[in-house]
Amino acid sequence: MDRQHDGPVRAARGWPLGGLPDPADAGAGATAGQLAWTSGERAIRESLINILLTRPGERLQRPDFGAGVRDWIHRPNDATSRGLLAAVIERALRRDEPRIALEAVEVVAPPDDPTQIGITIRYRILASGQRDGLALTLAPERP
Repeated sequence: MDRQHDGPVRAARGWPLGGLPDPADAGAGATAGQLAWTSGERAIRESLINILLTRPGERLQRPDFGAGVRDWIHRPNDATSRGLLAAVIERALRRDEPRIALEAVEVVAPPDDPTQIGITIRYRILASGQRDGLALTLAPERP
């Protein structure tokens, strides 16, 4: 993910869901102020992040869409809660992202900070057979 912050457009591209044009990009959709759509592996990765962060009921016309992982940050960080969260993530990804074969979902409490929740997802892209993964750490906001 591009995390450079050298102007408003570049900073916006650092947003995990992408979609905003970069004037320096010569690719399709990056001219005449059009939105630049991602494709391939990057589009799948952005879709996974979107599914994880979207709360069920938040998306119009798709009330079941999403896993709502942010809602779990203030729940007890014990084995039962982590197991339930893994099941919620697995169900949402299998239902909402047909371009992948889900291989594993792991939810852990990092030993160095038990207030955080570590999520690791392993999957295979059906079109190419390529294996990939996504790691996400949820942490409570610090004052």
